[in-house]
Amino acid sequence: MLLTAELPAEEFLRRYYSDAFAAACRDCPGYGRRWCCPPLPDVDLRTYSTALIVAFRLVTTADDPVVTAAPLLRRYTALLLEIERRSGGRAFGFCGMCRLCRVCTRTSGRPCRHSAIVRPPLEAFGFDLGLVADELLGMPLQWAPDADGNRNLLFIGAVFHTLPSAKNFIGPVFVN
Repeated sequence: MLLTAELPAEEFLRRYYSDAFAAACRDCPGYGRRWCCPPLPDVDLRTYSTALIVAFRLVTTADDPVVTAAPLLRRYTALLLEIERRSGGRAFGFCGMCRLCRVCTRTSGRPCRHSAIVRPPLEAFGFDLGLVADELLGMPLQWAPDADGNRNLLFIGAVFHTLPSAKNFIGPVFVN
């Protein structure tokens, strides 16, 4: 299921940015070791007028739901990149632990091998995705399987842009 919300970028920054979330990344073992993890290059999101939030929900009983979601994640990434390209904006994708390379080139000081498709996740910039899920998408994050063993996964990304709207770019690239 694809979920979207679009709002002024300044409002998104004010409502969903949290210094506590930004600081939490420093305690992660991936901090500074992966190109999708902080510290990240300076990006001034205030230069964009609009934030398009694009998420998809997947219900699965798989032991490794991210592996199960891999085909959908590829299509989802393609969608975010297409919106980025068509809007002239900046995409943020679901990344978590990047699985494109066995060893990330960041640890050796080399550029990302997949910079054309890797985008940092919103949480790496300090956004509270629990609040985004609740308030904008109407779908709270679920941290454990439900009573039937289902895992309800919510992958949240965004494209910041300067157009009045970019929702019309969603089209047939991503069909559930």
